[in-house]
Parts: sequence; structure tokens; C-alpha cells
Amino acid sequence: MAAQVTLRPTAALAAALLAVAVAAPLAGAAAVGGSGGQAPAANAAAAKAPAPKGPQLERVKLQASAKELAGWRLGAEADGSFALLQDDGNVAWLKSQPEPKWLERAERPLAEVPSGHLVAALEHAQETVRDRCEELLVAQGPAASPALGSALLAPSVEMRRRALAVLAEKPAKQWKARVRERLNDDEKSVRRSALAAYAALKPDDLFAVCCDLLRHDGASEVRHDAIGHLGRSGDVRAIDPLFEHLNGCDDRSLRLVTFDALKRLTGMGFKREEADWRAWWANHRDETLARAAEGKKKDRE
Repeated sequence: MAAQVTLRPTAALAAALLAVAVAAPLAGAAAVGGSGGQAPAANAAAAKAPAPKGPQLERVKLQASAKELAGWRLGAEADGSFALLQDDGNVAWLKSQPEPKWLERAERPLAEVPSGHLVAALEHAQETVRDRCEELLVAQGPAASPALGSALLAPSVEMRRRALAVLAEKPAKQWKARVRERLNDDEKSVRRSALAAYAALKPDDLFAVCCDLLRHDGASEVRHDAIGHLGRSGDVRAIDPLFEHLNGCDDRSLRLVTFDALKRLTGMGFKREEADWRAWWANHRDETLARAAEGKKKDRE
């Protein structure tokens, strides 16, 4: 294998390179300055132009297969193909070959993209399109909220779930009732997303909701999430329901998350030893609950 050689410039060569680096911009400025004085003014105006604020998305107009299309480019795949969210709300999937003829291309504020079109694309056949539209709705923030309400009632499981995922990132109180309704959805994936979205609203009844799900939801994944929320709640009233859930529970994942929740709530470290946890709670239950009640009373005062 050939040896690698590192070349070190001499002092003379370094000085010559520095002279070229300094002289080149000056020569360019002089050349522009001698062309009627217009270019410097344009450059100055461009330099003073404010940078675009907020997230941007490329808006394009192009010609492909003898058709002229206009809309928003939703990103590109590794092979160069990309999805175009058209102005009529439909999504066109364009291949890299033959390359489309670009007529117009410009970065525009994401706020200009119709949120309703993004919501409609949450059930598109291509997963990459669904993922991208969900990301863009989160990036739009509160501006997208009005368009999400109808998605919570959509027949499409994917649309309901993804709309709730957006609301978990960007809570909207206007849809609180609909989000809560989805806790009873037929699909467990939707119920999980609904719990995340409801918790993001910080409702007063979150503790009661989680206890109810823990006792009655048939999906272990939903119960797992409910236990996690109870553990993070800081409310020691959750300890009794957690021990109740341990009775007859042989699901390893549920047992582990329950022990973690108990540790968060009590600060104790009995790991996975259920007998030790129960013994400690039997000895400290009354004083722990009384201390918590007294703290809540002082907070109200």
C-alpha cells in the first residue's frame, strides 16, 4: 500500500496564497463598481433583505408527461422521485426519470400550505407521504388546529391516529372533547395516541382517566401507557391502583413499568421485588397519603 504523504506549504507559498485571497475580492468589487453603479446597489439591497422567518416549503410549477402541475414539494426519495401536494389537494408521485421540466421554484412560508390538504394526505397510500404531512402539520402548529377536528372523526384509522399524534405535539383545547372520545376508539393504536394527546392538554381528570384505562382497557399497550402517566403524575393516590393491577399480572413489560412507576412515586428502590414493595406500602400507606392530602390542602390555601 502506498504511503500517505502530507504536503506542507512553504512560507513563501503561504504568503502568495494569502495575497491572492485578499486581492480577488477587491478586484471583483472594482470590476462591479465600474459597471454603471447598479450592481453594488442591488447587492446592498440583497444584503439588507430580511431572512425568511419560520419554516419554509418549496412551491413549484413543472411540466411532466405533457401535463403542467403546481403545488408543494413534499421531499425527495433516494432515487430522486418525489411527492407533489397539488393545489387541488391530490398528491402526485413524480419519478426522477424523465426529469420534469421546472417552470417555477421558490421557497415559501409553510403557513401558506393548506392544512386541510395535509390532513387529507394523512391516509395516503405511501407511508413517506403520510409521515411528511404529519411532520408539516406539527411544524404549522396552532394554524393547523382547525383542520384536525374532522380528522378525529374520520373513518380512516390512520388519519385518526396521526391527527392525534399531531395534537400530542401541539395540543389544541378546542378539540379536548373529541380527543377524550377517542379514548374509547375501537383501535388500540388510536386509543394510545388519544391518551398521549389528552395528557398533553394537562386536564384535571387525567388521573381518573388513567386509572379507568388501567382497570378496563383490554390492550396491554394502552395499560402500559396509562401506568407510565400515573408514575409521572407524582400523585401517590396512584399507588393503590398500581398494586391492584399487579394482582395476577404476569405480563413482564407491564410489571416492569409498574415497578418503575412505584419508584417514581415513592423514591424507594425495591426494583422488581413485589413482596418488598407491598411490605413497605403496608407500613407507610396511611402516612404517605395523609402527607399528600395535607400538601394539596396547603396548595389550595
